[in-house]
Amino acid sequence: FSAGIGANNLTYYTIADQTGSNWEVGIGTVGSGGTTLIRTTVLDSSNGGSLTNFSSGTQLVYSDYPANAAVLQTDVGTAPNQIPLNQYLGKLAFQDVLDTVSNNPYYDTQISDVEPTLNLDFVNSKTLDSRITFARSTTATYYDGKSSAVAEQNLFTYSQQFTNAIWSPTTATIVDNAVVAPDGTTTAASITFTAQYGSIRQFTITSGVTYTVSLYCYVASGTRVFSIYDVNGNSYGTFTATTGWARYSTTFTAASTGALLPIQDRNASGFVTTYIWGAQLEQRASATAYNATTTTAITNYIPVLQTAAINAPRLDYSPTAGTPNGLLIEEARTNLLIYSAALANNTYWIQAGTVTMTASAGIAPDGSLNAALMTSGSSNSQIAQNITVPATNIAYTQTAYVKAYSGTIIRMDLRDSVNNYAYNFNLSNLTATSLSATATSTSITSVGNGWYRISITAPNATSGTIMYSYLYVTTITNAFYVWGAQLEAGAFPTSYIPTVASQVTRSADSASISTAGWYNIGQGTWFGVVVGKLTAGTPRIVGTTTSSKAPLAFSTGGNVLSGQMFDGSSVTTTNNTLPNSILKLASSWIGTSGSICLNGGAVVSGSQPNGYANVTIITIGSDGGGSAQNINSTIQKISYYPQALSNAELSEMTL
Repeated sequence: FSAGIGANNLTYYTIADQTGSNWEVGIGTVGSGGTTLIRTTVLDSSNGGSLTNFSSGTQLVYSDYPANAAVLQTDVGTAPNQIPLNQYLGKLAFQDVLDTVSNNPYYDTQISDVEPTLNLDFVNSKTLDSRITFARSTTATYYDGKSSAVAEQNLFTYSQQFTNAIWSPTTATIVDNAVVAPDGTTTAASITFTAQYGSIRQFTITSGVTYTVSLYCYVASGTRVFSIYDVNGNSYGTFTATTGWARYSTTFTAASTGALLPIQDRNASGFVTTYIWGAQLEQRASATAYNATTTTAITNYIPVLQTAAINAPRLDYSPTAGTPNGLLIEEARTNLLIYSAALANNTYWIQAGTVTMTASAGIAPDGSLNAALMTSGSSNSQIAQNITVPATNIAYTQTAYVKAYSGTIIRMDLRDSVNNYAYNFNLSNLTATSLSATATSTSITSVGNGWYRISITAPNATSGTIMYSYLYVTTITNAFYVWGAQLEAGAFPTSYIPTVASQVTRSADSASISTAGWYNIGQGTWFGVVVGKLTAGTPRIVGTTTSSKAPLAFSTGGNVLSGQMFDGSSVTTTNNTLPNSILKLASSWIGTSGSICLNGGAVVSGSQPNGYANVTIITIGSDGGGSAQNINSTIQKISYYPQALSNAELSEMTL
């Protein structure tokens, strides 16, 4: 022991008696004479972590260290983003290990010394590799997973129950549920002030904060001027109530901290019965649609749709879960509908029936107070816009953001000169029911706080014909917030393109990377993880600028997705999968032969006569930066191995 450690040297040690019942683990020093062990630090022991008094006789002493100081040959990091420790440490003295559980390309495969020379992990890095060249000549929308805005808010409690003690009435007689309220229910209260300065009050406003207070009110006869004050005597305006229901609102910045008086009668005489309902207090600069409260105030938040600057990549997130989706790559599209967000009382949006469009009624998905409230006094009242179809034999897709205010069914139509693709969208069970011609596809996608983006894709239209976009309120009990209408030429919806007085085009995303320093011209393996959407053609996960080669792509058709590698001829997988699912694709090649595997299925091999030797630029999510073969989806990961992995490994890494 002494010869192995050396005099005056520190060592981890373990001492145990012959029975093993008395033991000690610590850090000690071999004495200068090499005959004693000076136990400097006890890490643990059978004596509760203190020095152990061993009985006389021979003890077992050896150099060891405790488990919490051990370096194990295991993966490090947090699943599923682990990497092998031997890779993390530069392989040091460890042998590569095959992990058959994680099926993650960051783990080593059965080839012990093959590691990816290119790792583009957009989900976990949440950034774009500095070697990637990215371009898009317009702005574009996406979700960043963190930005939100206050949506529905009412800081008052018991907004319709004014006899509740929370309202602290002064010289006032109140009767709840006295008359019919603006919503048709008998929930409005009568209030009679019996002396000057009679009032109700609630909620402590904070000095310097901007608020908007609103209240539905009318008087039994004549007119009456009421004031809005706080308990410290600061005035925030007046409103004049008449003999019909009206909603009054005032925006102010609090001059002091104290309770708010949303209605006070400062007249000395002539008191009349007043009817009130729907008190609301919001911390914003204007009133939004009324939200009833009882015991709890309301403050809801909505994920905010972001706008990426020109030439800025979009690392997109789920608006509802806040989880990263990856790098968003889309083709160029044009929103053919103008005033896409201003749907209320706009001459370009034709109103029919008894529809009522209330502008600035709610917070839209972009965080602005631009959502219109759509109500109706009869069934199937509507707004519509029509455009002349600009291109022949192209499918068209219509989308809109909608949120239920009351009821669950909203109808959207997409009509051409021959067919009407009309659907009832049920926001309760998220189903779309056809009312006439059957569309190519429909969708309902949640974007948070009760908002959904609904879509209809119609078959090919004829150039020069008129196409109509409709939104309907189906019954008088249904009412909806609407915003962000879009009509685009294409067989699937893309990200929202805002318009005002003219149509707007979002240009294509383009991303590429030079092969210098990491690419093997003789052989290699590509791995990619994407959200596979049923788009058109063969969307590239990895493409090139050389003869439209695509060493990693997926083909769409027949409502299924297949993996494909292409260089003039193609090798296509047989393990088809459904759209809107995660695709894990791996392809390997040596010279002019290639193999590909999709989601752990059978590996398909074939000839690639042109090969991939003369590749200098790799395009990401597109075919040479063009629009025809853009992936129109999100890319989670792309990895490249400078060696052709075996068929077993292709299957393993795509499970």
